[in-house]
Amino acid sequence: MRFGKIGGIQPTSLLHTPVRFKNGVYGAVSLSEKVEKKDASLTDFYLDIGAKSRDEAKEKVQIGDTAVACTPAFSLGERMASPYMDNRISCLVLLDALSQLGDHENDLYFVFTVQEELGMRGAKTAAFAIDPDYGIAVDVTLGDELDSTHRGSSVLGGGAAIKVMDQSVICHPQVVEDLETLARKEGIPHQRDVITGGGTDAGAIHVTRMGVLTGGICIPCRYIHSPVETVDLKDVEACAALVKAFAEATLPRLG
Repeated sequence: MRFGKIGGIQPTSLLHTPVRFKNGVYGAVSLSEKVEKKDASLTDFYLDIGAKSRDEAKEKVQIGDTAVACTPAFSLGERMASPYMDNRISCLVLLDALSQLGDHENDLYFVFTVQEELGMRGAKTAAFAIDPDYGIAVDVTLGDELDSTHRGSSVLGGGAAIKVMDQSVICHPQVVEDLETLARKEGIPHQRDVITGGGTDAGAIHVTRMGVLTGGICIPCRYIHSPVETVDLKDVEACAALVKAFAEATLPRLG
């Protein structure tokens, strides 16, 4: 079966990836033998679900059904690899920060958005409904990769990556400064994050209504949009600590 994508997919990372449909049907990603992997586009791949005919395939899945990579999460010492680390790991950061929150005077909204990869759709409706004074997008960012041109400023193990800019947003300088000040005060390892591609929900948040003071706290991640996205657990802890510190901080609204 031919298939399309929902969100970002790196075609070169797909070959022989096992997949699972919601109804329990399994399959594997295959590539036409006429195409070299390095030259392949998404239209050159197909899913093999073991069907022997078109009719048998239609009994197993329907047009519009979705499949996910069916690969395990595994430990790499102080690092962890998993499919959909972008953005499972950000959900974990928010939950960890929530569990640590102490007394505070702020009205807080922790939002777990949908369809960020398809146009920041969940963030648009959530930010409009909440109308926040500040917005912090928690996401992964490009971490250092061993065999590619470096496209970002963050490295695995360098701490929480405080977003400065990406293709979707230029973060408010005061928010960047506030996050860095809090990180230094709390002894949280941190680094600055600038990437030349990609974006986060911050792109939708900062242009909501009359504008929102927006920043980002990011987890450096290797092999983004592959079945083995990899993060450093120390960076995860640092991001949770920084989210907590920002949530508890007393910050003036800027004009």
